[in-house]
Amino acid sequence: DPFQINNIISISPQEIRDRIKLQTHLNLTDIELDRLVPMKAWLAQRHLRKRAGPNIQHLIAHLNVSINDLKQIILEEPSLLDLSLLKTIQPRMDMLTQAGCLPTDIGKIVMLSEKKADEYCAICHLCRRLGITSSQKDRLFDSVSSTTRPQSSIGLMEKVDYLLHHAFEGSKQKLRAAIIKEPALLKKSLKQTIQPRTEVLQYLESIGLKHHPSDMTGYFTQPESAFTKKLVPKVNNWHPSALDQGHIGNDLKDGSTMQESDNDILATLKDFSLPLTAFAYSDESNRDGARVVHWK
Repeated sequence: DPFQINNIISISPQEIRDRIKLQTHLNLTDIELDRLVPMKAWLAQRHLRKRAGPNIQHLIAHLNVSINDLKQIILEEPSLLDLSLLKTIQPRMDMLTQAGCLPTDIGKIVMLSEKKADEYCAICHLCRRLGITSSQKDRLFDSVSSTTRPQSSIGLMEKVDYLLHHAFEGSKQKLRAAIIKEPALLKKSLKQTIQPRTEVLQYLESIGLKHHPSDMTGYFTQPESAFTKKLVPKVNNWHPSALDQGHIGNDLKDGSTMQESDNDILATLKDFSLPLTAFAYSDESNRDGARVVHWK
C-alpha cells in the first residue's frame, strides 16, 4: 500500500520512541504491547501515534486509578488510544459524571452510540439508587439492551418511579429483587403494560378485592395470553357487586341480573385494555385455582 509506505517513510524517530514510551508508561509486557498497538498499526496509523499519548494523560488525570488499573481498562478497550479526545472520550466522560456513574466505566460506553450510552448511564443511576451492585449492573445492562431499542434516561426513570411508588409500595428492596430476578421488567412499556396492569390491582382493591400476585415480576412480564389465562379462567365466577349476599337466584339486590353484573365488570375493565380477573367464593370448588377469593 503506497499510503502505508509513505506513512512509514515519514515517521520520525521520536514517534518510534513514543511506542516504547507507551509501553513503559503503562507497564506493558511485550505481548501486551503487541496486542494493544501492533507495530504495523503504529507505523501505518498517524492518528493513533498522535492521539495515544494525550489520551493516556487525560485518562490518568480524570480516572484517579493506578497505572495497573488504567492498563486493564485500555487493554479491555484499546480504542481509547485511538478515539478523538474532544469528540468522543470527553463527552462520554461527562455523561458518566452527570449520571453519577464511575468514571472507570469509560471503556464500557466509549464505543456505544449516544442513545446506548445514555441508556447505560440511566441504568447506572437506577442501580446506585436501588443499591444494585456493579456486577449486577453489567448483567442488567446486557439483558435490557440486547434485544430492545435504547430507552431514554428520562423514560427509564419514569418507569422505575412508577413501579416503585405504585406497584411495589415504595419498597426499594422489593423492586431491586424484582429487577435482579427478571431484568425484562425494564423492557416492558410503561403505558401499554405496567400502568394498565397496576391499575387492575388498584381497581380490585377499590372494590374490596385486594390482590397480591405471588410473583409480582411475572405479573408484569408474562405475555398477554398467559396473563389472560391465569387471571381470567372463569368470568362468571366474579361477582364483586354480589358480595353483600343480597341476591336471590340470579337476581342481585339492586334488581340487576348476574349477566348484567358481568357486563358491567367487563365494561369497567375494558377501560384498562385488560381482561377480567378470576374471582371465587371460599366455598366454591374452583377456589384453589382462583386469583381472588372472597372468604365468607
